[in-house]
Formats: sequence, structure tokens, C-alpha cells
Amino acid sequence: MNSRQSVTLYRCDKDGSSIPQYVCPLKIYCSTRTGRQYLLSYSYAAQKLLFNRLDHIESIEVKRAEGRYEEFLQLAKEAAPHIWGAGMLRTDRLEEISFTVEAAADEQFIVQRLEREKRCGTVRQLDAEHYRFSAAVYDARELLPWIRTFIGRITAFSCSNGEIERIFYDDLEQTAAYYLQEVQADGEQ
Repeated sequence: MNSRQSVTLYRCDKDGSSIPQYVCPLKIYCSTRTGRQYLLSYSYAAQKLLFNRLDHIESIEVKRAEGRYEEFLQLAKEAAPHIWGAGMLRTDRLEEISFTVEAAADEQFIVQRLEREKRCGTVRQLDAEHYRFSAAVYDARELLPWIRTFIGRITAFSCSNGEIERIFYDDLEQTAAYYLQEVQADGEQ
């Protein structure tokens, strides 16, 4: 990256085969959730930014100096405000995701947590006890684990990606069914 060169990296696939990718490495990201490190690079074949887990890269062959390095770096800088996690960029389209939480006047720690952890999103007060988090991200799936930590306080949820909405509401139904089963089991004892 410091010498601004393109490389062929060989990535280990799930089946153990080695997959070559011709890329221009741009930046290393570290997941705050898992600690895994990812290389953000411009893929010449896909003509877009891609992430690769560093621990899946077997070897690298340095190819040539990249004359378009600044252009690729600018793409990465423009994408950065819309990258929630260091997983992968699933799409070139931004997905809109938002949820509303309820926090009473004496529960400002909830609002403070939203503000502190919002990364690339925004938090807006709707009324005395409701706050809406909103973000435009490349991969809304990356937010689900964090959003679930507010589950008892969420009063509304939406995502422009219908699959993410379905996953969220399916998880809620499964959780409710689990707790209902636990309550029924406790009642029988």
C-alpha cells in the first residue's frame, strides 16, 4: 500500500482451493466485533471495492506501480462513511436502515449509547421518549447484531432491503416463541 502497487493475492476459499484476485490494496480495517482484520482493495475484475479477510490470504505477488491509486483511494474515502462493519461490500447500492427506541427521561444512558456507538448513522429525537437511529450503508446486515442489543426498547424498525427486515422480524418471533416456551415450562413445574 505504501508503494502504491497492484498485487495478485491468493485467497483460500471455503473448499480449500486458492483463488487469485488482481487488486490494488488501499486500507486495512479491523472489526470491533470480532477483531478480524480485512483488506479493502479495488478489484480490477469486479471494478469495485472489495474486502478480503487477511487471515484468508495465502500469498501476494507484487505486480506494478498503480497510476490510478489516488482515484481508487478516493473511492475508498467516499465509501467509508457508509461502511458499518469490515465484512464485505455486498452491493454498490446503499441500504437505508432505521429503528426507533424508547428511553424515558431518566434513561439517558440509552441515548448516550446510541450517540456513542452510531458510527456512520445519525440519532434524532422524535419526542420526549423516542429516538430514531438512521443510516445509509452498503451492507445493512452488518448492523443487525448491534441493533438486537436494543431489542426490548425498539418500537419501530425498517430497512430498504426487505430480506434484512424479514430476518429482523423472524428473529423477534423466534425469541418470543423461546421465551413463551420457557414461561410455559416454568408454569408446569
